[in-house]
Amino acid sequence: MSPDPGVRGGALVHPFSRFRLAAFYEAKGAPEKAAEQYEESLKIWKNADPGLAEVSIARKKLAAIKTKKAHPYGTAGSPLSLCFLCEYLPVP
Repeated sequence: MSPDPGVRGGALVHPFSRFRLAAFYEAKGAPEKAAEQYEESLKIWKNADPGLAEVSIARKKLAAIKTKKAHPYGTAGSPLSLCFLCEYLPVP
């Protein structure tokens, strides 16, 4: 099923499906598409129960994508800003 409303004929797409689709796009190296799906998930989840883990994860992932887009080589002052392992290694 397509996330595009024109293609899917108005059928509902569950927000968890959008969340998973975003993660898939992110893993495949399509951050723009991932960001779209995270944004759509967050629109749907705007009144979600507090503490829903996927909401906080989607916010963090979306922020990370936007930060990488704005600062493709990392942020100033980050000692590992050019390292591909930056998000996995602790920064002292």
